[in-house]
Amino acid sequence: MVSIILNRVKYPHNLAGAIRAGACFGADSVYWTGSRFYFADGERLPREERLKGYSHVEVVETERPFDLLPADVVPICVELLPSAMPLTLFEHPAKACYVFGPEDGHVSQSFRGLCHHFIYIPAKHCLNLVAAMNVVLAHRLMQRQLEGLEPLTGSPLDVLAEPRGLIAVPGWDGK
Repeated sequence: MVSIILNRVKYPHNLAGAIRAGACFGADSVYWTGSRFYFADGERLPREERLKGYSHVEVVETERPFDLLPADVVPICVELLPSAMPLTLFEHPAKACYVFGPEDGHVSQSFRGLCHHFIYIPAKHCLNLVAAMNVVLAHRLMQRQLEGLEPLTGSPLDVLAEPRGLIAVPGWDGK
């Protein structure tokens, strides 16, 4: 069981990116908080994100996302803190929820107080929000694959064969 919490997300495209990252790396849910953007009546996520088959990822807007997590899920804050552990050394729990802050700030103190672990991505510069989500979730999946807890995914040709809404190119069979 894997969840993502976006604390005070600033842009709808980052919510869409979180859904995509979750779908790519096996997350079950994305919870988002804040009122920094809103969808007007009838407005939705960008079309390309709605049509890619990510429907298995539950998306919930809530100000109390921790209340929706099962008791055995371990909340993990992804934040640049002096006491945070580098992602390189972190052992991901089987049931985890990764908490990310906004693009222009930090995870709120009230959310940090509910987290059990604090990790950071050892990069030379700050990553944008969606890049950070992809790195953390990919690290989790690869670590679990190396430990034999998750199956290896299919070949690159299987991934390329997924429906992407692309226009067929005559004479190109995807290989």
